[in-house]
Amino acid sequence: MAKKNIATFLAPNKGLSIIGSHCYAYSGITAVNNNETSLLEFSVGSEYVVGKLQLTNASDTAKDSRYKIYLNEQIIYQYGTDVSGEYGSEEDPDPPLNIIVPPFTRVKISAQNSEDSTTINQVAIFTGRVYV
Repeated sequence: MAKKNIATFLAPNKGLSIIGSHCYAYSGITAVNNNETSLLEFSVGSEYVVGKLQLTNASDTAKDSRYKIYLNEQIIYQYGTDVSGEYGSEEDPDPPLNIIVPPFTRVKISAQNSEDSTTINQVAIFTGRVYV
């Protein structure tokens, strides 16, 4: 009998997927307006994770954005992009952020359009290694 291959990646989601000692979370394109919108939300159990987070504006229109990273409901990092000024453009993804997620921690990554109320597309990608 032939072995049947089953897809392990079905679609982007806000949760963390673990494969062996590696993990990932892909938001996919998420519509964001001037309200803070969650891109990723997941929890880590008794293990800890060393990972990288990549955020980017995926819209055809450049808009200033604000990003927040929460660990257990506490903002540990936030920043804004200034695509209309000298600090970026819509073609350039933001540099990856190195993050260590301690055991028993809830992670939330959010974005918002900080320029006006129109909807823009945002993407978050988290990849890492799980340690027991």
